[in-house]
Amino acid sequence: MAKKQGSIVDILFMLSDKIVLLITIGVLGWVVYDCFIKPKGVQDGGQVLSTSKAAADGGVLIDGYINQIKRPDNSTKPPEMVDVKDLFARKQTFKTDQIDRIPLRPIFLVDMELEEDRMAYTIPEIPRTSQAKIDHFHGRVYRPVIQELSLENDQVTNEVADVNVITVEAMIPFKELRAQFNRNFGRAQQPFEVTEPVFADVNLQRSQLNADGIWSDWQNVERISVDPIKTAMISFDIRKYSNKSYLNYLKIFQQPTLQKSILQPGMYDVVDLEEWLPPTKRLKKLKENKSGGGIKRRNVVDRKKVTDNKRKNFMGILGGNKKKKGGSLSLFLGGARKSNNQTKSNKESENVNSESWFNQENITLWAHDDSVKPGFVYRYRIQVGVFNPIAGHSWFNESQRHLKDQMVLWSEPIDVDQYVSVPESTLFFPKTVKQNEKTVDVEVYRWQDGQWHTKRFKQLGVGAVIGEIEVPKKKSSSSSTDPEPLPIDYRTNVTILDIIPNTQHWCKSGTNIRSVTTADLIVQDENGRVTRIGVDKQTWPESLQQRSKEVRRAYVDQRPQRRPG
Repeated sequence: MAKKQGSIVDILFMLSDKIVLLITIGVLGWVVYDCFIKPKGVQDGGQVLSTSKAAADGGVLIDGYINQIKRPDNSTKPPEMVDVKDLFARKQTFKTDQIDRIPLRPIFLVDMELEEDRMAYTIPEIPRTSQAKIDHFHGRVYRPVIQELSLENDQVTNEVADVNVITVEAMIPFKELRAQFNRNFGRAQQPFEVTEPVFADVNLQRSQLNADGIWSDWQNVERISVDPIKTAMISFDIRKYSNKSYLNYLKIFQQPTLQKSILQPGMYDVVDLEEWLPPTKRLKKLKENKSGGGIKRRNVVDRKKVTDNKRKNFMGILGGNKKKKGGSLSLFLGGARKSNNQTKSNKESENVNSESWFNQENITLWAHDDSVKPGFVYRYRIQVGVFNPIAGHSWFNESQRHLKDQMVLWSEPIDVDQYVSVPESTLFFPKTVKQNEKTVDVEVYRWQDGQWHTKRFKQLGVGAVIGEIEVPKKKSSSSSTDPEPLPIDYRTNVTILDIIPNTQHWCKSGTNIRSVTTADLIVQDENGRVTRIGVDKQTWPESLQQRSKEVRRAYVDQRPQRRPG
């Protein structure tokens, strides 16, 4: 078999020269035919015309077309030209079977995609607020009663309520912020219409001092119930809006009156004051008239005075200052600051026009917190949010791609340099004790309806909760048309855990120290804080003794004085 294959290879090797010669002759023959023998010309209707013949026939056709154009046309007139904008205004209808045959060219979509990829803007940094101030209001206000509204009932009624409202004020450099926005977005051919900074919200955060001296986590504070922006706020999720609807929201929020409501929310109508003032204006008024202007800032303390190792004794620092009669503490306690001025609604806002608003160098802003609890210490920080004008688009630099879905750009929060201690609206003081029976009498004071009320609860034993709701009896001298007296809430939510008899205390009296033997109460409040307090007031801490004197004095001062004789 191997010998046969070898013979075939030898034969092919001998014929190789002849095979190459045949291939070369074939190629040369094809070149001679294509270049010299094949007729030249232009194909027309299956015939091959020479170049000169095709040119002559083409000239005849062109002359005929020219003569036809010059000849007057007696046919119908061409259709009337239609403006391009009318074409878009007219409604075009197509049959269902024609839809697939309609030529579609997504010119606008392609152009938009190219525009998205081509543009790149830099988001300016929102400047931090400055000059933060804090103030505390404690008094009676007209608070709306939340009711279910219907076609038959569309009225919102108000009630007089005691509230504690913390107000934090700050300032933002608007001129600087506006210049950055105009520089980054105010181009000649911008793809959006709003290039001014539009404020979205003022975020107030607070932290509470726990019983162990550790601050809680920061929590966002909701707007107060009388703030119309609270119900008008939109979702800050850009995925819920189209580009057009988002632009419409920016235009709406850009209105100066709405911007003012966002940055400077209203306050409850105050019952006992002529008007409510923000911290800066109220402090200015207090300096001008030290005897008026409402409640003094007794419960606001600088942070610098409270170190970490003294936080547990923070309440003692606040209450340890001795005040003279008629001082700021007595004013807060209801030291009978009488006012004959009629209540003025603080909802009357000034006329705000676009020119004055956008030309401000600095804008003052504030936020309220009416959800604080009496007896607690709080710290605050504040920040402002501005709408992201290109949220949802792809017009970001590579370093800011993460801001595409961020609808609001927030400034860095600024801490307020002062703490606020919300004074108790309900206080209790042990009076007498029966050590053998393990019972104690407790005197409770309650700040309600702008004045102090008091009641003694007798023979409370271990496990008893101090205080209850009491409905005052109607006076015999009152007529049938007089309104019924309102219930007074004396509840303290403090439980007596134990009564320890014959406890010895060492008390300071002047420059001497002496021994005092009394019973001690072990009590627990609603937050789980356990406190030990002696029944004899000589064993009380100085802060508790001072508060006891102040509240008793205020209670006496508010009663009508007897006429002499």
